[in-house]
Amino acid sequence: MNSYSKAAFYNEVLALEYDHGIAPITRSEVMACADTRWKMQEMPTELDNSYESIMGIDYGPVNSTDSYTVISIIQLRGDGRFYNVFSKRFTGKEADYAFIHDEVPRLMKLWNCKVLAADYGMGEAPNSEIQKRIGNKAVIAFQHNAAQKDKMR
Repeated sequence: MNSYSKAAFYNEVLALEYDHGIAPITRSEVMACADTRWKMQEMPTELDNSYESIMGIDYGPVNSTDSYTVISIIQLRGDGRFYNVFSKRFTGKEADYAFIHDEVPRLMKLWNCKVLAADYGMGEAPNSEIQKRIGNKAVIAFQHNAAQKDKMR
């Protein structure tokens, strides 16, 4: 939080849109959402695998030092709350789309992900490649548009 610009922190760390006109999230708000009983891990536990997961991906440009491709894996647990069980930011050699195209299906299988919620704007071409690997029905592409008409929303 201290080493990123506000816009980069929102987008790359929290996977939230950032508008300079919106009041920034505070450290105390982030800490209030944190629960030290739950640790992120590389490999799912038996409990993790007992739940279905959804993976989200937000694409960043290849070879950028300002913006990155980020994935998160979310589960709706028995207590009715959503849990972010795994997140990854692709940097360095891993930021290449060829690596990401192999890694996303692998992680989806590992974490029992049924759906990939994917960024449409920058992700149109990468989504097409991932669809070839996991199937069209497993990829749901979306794009945020602040100026979208209410009828479409």
